Amino acid sequence: MKALILLLALVSTSTTSWAFDTQDLKLNTGLRYRHEFVDQEAGNKKYHQHKIKASVKATAKVNDSSTLVLQLTTGNYSPVSTNQTLGAMSGNKPIELDQAYFTWAASKSLTLTGGKMKNPLYQVGSTGFLLDGDWTPEGLNLGWTCSCDKGSWFANISTFWLGANASGGGTDSGVIAEQVGKMFKIGEHKLTVGLTGYLFTLQGQNALGGALKGNTDGGGATYAKDYEIYELFSQYEMGQFKFFLDYATNTRFSTQNNAYLVGVNYKNVKEKGDYAVGYTYRETEADAIVGALNDGDFNGGSTDTNGHKLSVKYGLEKNTTATISLYANNTGIQNSTNYTKAHFDFVFKF
Repeated sequence: MKALILLLALVSTSTTSWAFDTQDLKLNTGLRYRHEFVDQEAGNKKYHQHKIKASVKATAKVNDSSTLVLQLTTGNYSPVSTNQTLGAMSGNKPIELDQAYFTWAASKSLTLTGGKMKNPLYQVGSTGFLLDGDWTPEGLNLGWTCSCDKGSWFANISTFWLGANASGGGTDSGVIAEQVGKMFKIGEHKLTVGLTGYLFTLQGQNALGGALKGNTDGGGATYAKDYEIYELFSQYEMGQFKFFLDYATNTRFSTQNNAYLVGVNYKNVKEKGDYAVGYTYRETEADAIVGALNDGDFNGGSTDTNGHKLSVKYGLEKNTTATISLYANNTGIQNSTNYTKAHFDFVFKF
């Protein structure tokens, strides 16, 4: 409740500079309750956990071309998770700043976004293959779209901070991303294809989040090299099916530097009684991607892995869903051990 009052106060303060209208402000809230089971062969670990994820989001229209977004959420100071594990004597849980950004539409096709934002880069299937869905990058993004005959183009140029050397010694860590893609209309079907290039300046930097997550150790838990990653992606929408393919390679390494994902999603959940099914298979070599920023659930977030994910979602009521997600993963592609995880989620949004 304190977080909600603070959020409303901040937004109302920021809106005093214009004639406020209820249409200028939109509020969204959400809560997810999760039961998680993990069976990890390495170390013979088996455990159950209950977790919550809660958020309050305000979107304010400043004028006809500018929008402000502020979101507070539960968290554990992880860049790829806003979950809070229940326990610890039922003590109070921290609230964190998850999003705080502006979007300025310079024209109908060109937008500038700055701050701590929802990832603006297009990702097929919402899989978190390269970048976890909970990661909210910090920096600037220039986005461009063009509606053309039988399809549309899109492009992004991003520069995000990962760490800064305030002492002036060494180099800052960050990522520069460039993306271009096109959506084609093929009758009633849609095909989206694109290319994204990433340059993560990480060589000699301490492991993000304190763990290399399968990436090569350059000594003392630092990165051995920068990561220059090129991603090819495609998604084909046919009726209620979405088929997608994602491939990535890191050109700074000559071995253990490739990753791919294939998957399909069927239907969406919009109303009570709706259901949706999703399946993916992926294989990620040790240095194909940055382990600390990819999907934190698949193999615990570490690279050098392959395996499956199956999820089923059902609409219990309006704005209320139940989801079961099953992970059958291998830790280590060559000499593998089993990593199994199950999520049982109840989600409330409005």
